[in-house]
This record gives sequence, C-alpha cells and structure tokens, in this order.
Amino acid sequence: MNEILDWLGSKSEDPLDDLIPLRRHLRAVVAMPVQPGVLLRLLDLFEPRIARIHKLVFPLLLDVSTPLPRNLRILSQSLVDLHGHLAEGFLKVLQHAVGEGFQRPRRRRDTLAARALTSLRRQYELSLRAASGTPPGFWKQLNQLLLSHQQSPDSDLDSPTQQGLRLLLAVHAAQADTLTPREQEFLWRHAEHLATQVEMATTAPRKTESWLWVDTHDERAPTPANRRAPPAADGLVFYSCRTLGKLTQASLDNLAAPRAWRNVLHHAAKRWLSPPQRRHNRRRGGYRVEVCPRLSSLWALLNGDLTGNAAVQAINEWQVMNDSPAGYAAMHISGDMPGLLAGSVLGIRRNDKEPWSLCIVRWVRSENPEHLEMGLEVLAPHAKAVRIGTASRPEAPIPALLLPPITGIGRGETLLTERGAYETGTIALMQEEAGKLQVAECKPLPLVTQTASIELFEFERLQHPGG
Repeated sequence: MNEILDWLGSKSEDPLDDLIPLRRHLRAVVAMPVQPGVLLRLLDLFEPRIARIHKLVFPLLLDVSTPLPRNLRILSQSLVDLHGHLAEGFLKVLQHAVGEGFQRPRRRRDTLAARALTSLRRQYELSLRAASGTPPGFWKQLNQLLLSHQQSPDSDLDSPTQQGLRLLLAVHAAQADTLTPREQEFLWRHAEHLATQVEMATTAPRKTESWLWVDTHDERAPTPANRRAPPAADGLVFYSCRTLGKLTQASLDNLAAPRAWRNVLHHAAKRWLSPPQRRHNRRRGGYRVEVCPRLSSLWALLNGDLTGNAAVQAINEWQVMNDSPAGYAAMHISGDMPGLLAGSVLGIRRNDKEPWSLCIVRWVRSENPEHLEMGLEVLAPHAKAVRIGTASRPEAPIPALLLPPITGIGRGETLLTERGAYETGTIALMQEEAGKLQVAECKPLPLVTQTASIELFEFERLQHPGG
C-alpha cells in the first residue's frame, strides 16, 4: 500500500508514462480487502489520472481503420482495462453505500452508480472505436447497475444513472459496431438527446416485437425478443427504443437531418423501430476465399487493368468462419493486412474461376494487430466496371460498378461509387462491350445506401445504349 500511495503522490509530465503503473496499482487496489471509504478515497486519486490519458488517446481513434497500429492498440486496450477496473472499484464501494461511514446513503449511492457508469461508457466507446469487441465483464457490470436501479423504489427516472443506462442500451440496440468511429460519435450525440424516451419495464410487455430483454443475473448483452423469447426467470429487464426510432425517422422524413449523417440516422431508426432478426441460419465455414479489399483495385481487376503480379498483390486470402445466403463472417489468413472500415465494399470469390461477388463490410473486429475478422453482407453476385459522366465533372468520368437487378428485394440496376460521386440530374453511363464504347443517358434515382465509403443508387436509362 505504501508503494501505491507514494506513486499516487507523485506527478508525471507525460500522462502516458502513468499507463503501466496505473494498471498495476489500480488492479491491486480494487482487489485489496480495504474498507469502502478507504477504497473510495483511493479511487478518487486514480480517476483524474485515467481521465488525462483518455483525453489524449480517445481522439486518436477517430480516423483510423482496423486493425489499429500496434502502439495505438496497446494504448487503447490498456485504457479499456483501466476503465473496467475503475468501474469495478466503484461497484464494490456501491455495495456498501448504505453501510457505516456513508452519510446520505441514497445520494451517495446515486453518485457512485453514475461514476461507475461513466467508466463503463468510456470503456464501451473505446472498444467500439478500436473494433476490439465488448470488453470482458462489461455486461456483467452494466447488468448489476441495471438491476439495482430497476429494483430501487425511489429511483429517479431523470437521474444521471438512469439517463446513462438508457443511453448505453440505446446505442447497443442501434448496433454501433457496424458504424465508423465518426459515425459512432454522431450516434452518441444523437442518442443522448433521446435517451429519456427509452421505455423500460420489469415485466414482459403484451407485445414484444420491438423490445429487447436483459437477464440482469447474467453476463450477456441484451437479446431482441423477436430473435429469442425471454425465459421465465427473475431479474429480467425489458426495454424498447421504438419511440427513439419514430423520432429519428421523423427527422429524416422532414429533411431535418444533415445529409452527411442521414445514413447513421437511417441505420439507427431501422434498428430501434424493429430489432433485426436473422433471416437465414448460419452454416459452418472452414473454406478459404480470395478477397479484394479495396474498391479501386476491384474496379481495376474487373476492368482488366490489373493483371499478373499486380493482380496477385491486390488480393488477400481469408477463411470463412460461417456463411449464409445473405453474407459471411471471415478471418484474414495471408496477404497484406488491409485497413478496413464498416461500410466499405469489397470483392470476394472462391477462386479465379468464379466472378467477384460484391459485399459491404457490416462489422470489423481485431483483437491484435495481426488478427482481423469481418462480417459481410452480399450486395450482388457479380458486377461490371463502368464509368459515369456527371454535370459537375464532364471531363473526368468517375469509375463505378454496375450491379445487376436483384428481383428478390425489388432492386433494379444499381451503380456503386465511392462516396461523393452521387448527384441528381442526368448522367452518362459508359461501358465497353466487345471492344466498343457504349454510352447511355441515365437518370439517377434516390440513394439506396450511403456509407462513409460508398454510395449505391438505382437509375433509369433514358435512351438505349448506342455505339
């Protein structure tokens, strides 16, 4: 203990110098059998040091792709651990908040819960930005807070703890892990304004279509009731974000949302209104595939511009862990480690005898710089490399991929481009067939999908292709 107190009394000019001793000392303090009041006074000294490091590291994760560079990975994971230990310490004190030595126990309990929740929120935000998966113990700790506040007869629905709990549940329901770090940042700000609208109950609602349930005695994340029915057990908490979804959808319908963030709001509204169900059963994979992770390289391959060794270098080898007719979950095996972002588009095929299927990256996960997993949703079974001429750039045709109609979902011909190419008005669709350039005048229809990386839109041909 003396060593820890001496260290806490010292100061370091560089907050990052604190990282290693902080983890060691905080872990030891939380494990010590000390009085709750003593533990709380120690946590008061650790908390600002952790906040200093968080203020430095968190912004560095805003514009990085996955996997993170090694040094940044170490920093972010260390900070995730620190927030987890800090939350554990506050929860440990919280269990004794009504005991000897604590005046105004209700007020003290609420303050401790709010501080624990702040640590859990920062831990969750970090793990989302770093695409490292939910930290071990996160849901166990959050569920403990959820249980204690749902059981409290005098719990204030407008308290910081209740607001924080609703916010974390709403962000989870919106599947923030399928967004880029900048999109996540916007989602947090948007959800903060609506968190009071999250409906919560300790008994099952009559209609559960838009509800999720949490077993507060368990260590698992919330489960949509439309995916798995809740068990007959004590300690269940139910919640719905349907009102959040309606308010968000209204802002989209009324054109009140900024265009740059409309995809985020559409994404959140859809999941808040109706938690997604699995449309297909997953099958065990175990087979290898070729992946072209960069849209520009995929276009060049389809256009015949990349051949030989250049084509080989543009392709990675991945192993499919599981698949369904709708998509894949895959793990990187060999080739250059690509930097991936949720919302980007890539090509995948079994071998060079098959066409490139187009997939959108729904999530990315990386436990260390040498490990990379991704979830893919199939956009089209094949595509053609084309160019489009627009009014704003008539002298510089834009590379695009022409996707075939998908009758099952009622989608016609679509064009996929990098973000920023879409515009209203007529466009010229240029493609080579049998060595001849064919040009068709087309009218773009509203966007089907827009992410931080790509735009996908249907179009109408205004004239038949001509040479």
